[in-house]
Amino acid sequence: IVKFGASLSAREQKTFTMLLRDFIDVFAWSYKDMPGLDPTLVVHNLVVHTDAKPIKQKLQKMHPRVALLVKEDLKRLLAAGFIRPIDYSEWISNIVPVQKKPIGIRICVDFRNINKACPKDEFLFPNIDMIVDSTAGYEMLSLMDGFSCYNQIKIAEEDQHKIAFTTPWGTFCYQVMPFGLKNAGVTHQWAMTVIFHDMIHDIMEDYIDDILGKFKTREDHPIILQRIFERLCEYKVMLNPTKCVFGVLSRKLLGFIVSRRGIE
Repeated sequence: IVKFGASLSAREQKTFTMLLRDFIDVFAWSYKDMPGLDPTLVVHNLVVHTDAKPIKQKLQKMHPRVALLVKEDLKRLLAAGFIRPIDYSEWISNIVPVQKKPIGIRICVDFRNINKACPKDEFLFPNIDMIVDSTAGYEMLSLMDGFSCYNQIKIAEEDQHKIAFTTPWGTFCYQVMPFGLKNAGVTHQWAMTVIFHDMIHDIMEDYIDDILGKFKTREDHPIILQRIFERLCEYKVMLNPTKCVFGVLSRKLLGFIVSRRGIE
């Protein structure tokens, strides 16, 4: 499933394969494989303006067939520990069932009301131009993608009720950080910056769930990649094996093609 660059020799591929086997636990194959980041390192807090009035949305109509598909996705989220039932909340949002191919739906929540009530977190995302510039000119690259990255961070227990949502099968709230929530990306970026603070702009770059290892020589590649894997294991940051590619000479990064020749 994991992809290797076409330029790797048979010997290099063997080295990478052995390295990946040694760090197989850094890859998640399902939601059950995600222990989540340690709450002592990071949790997502929902700070709400003091003058904000809570809003409870009423359950929207939906076709019975869609309701049954919603039920199946609720089972998935409950089994993963992402959500829990909740009896009371001042804030209740509606769901937006999104069609999944070939069948089924994925539950999304319309967080617009609670998002409006939360101030913007002023922690800044990395500058994309700086990341691209600092990546160009390296001999070899490896790109890694976080597995359901937002869901690896827990919601502060005292704030979970603020992101409750209603369904035909009851009211639930998230225990982990969902997509669509204001400042969620900032919280994830902050956590990754803390975890990799001594490696960023040196041997790697990170932008939200995109992790990039960069290597000045082909010989450096497995050595540096091992350091990145060790850090991922230490903090239980999980990767998606189907979205990782190791040992490439050029790759699209944040909208730009980067290689040892520079930006293309």
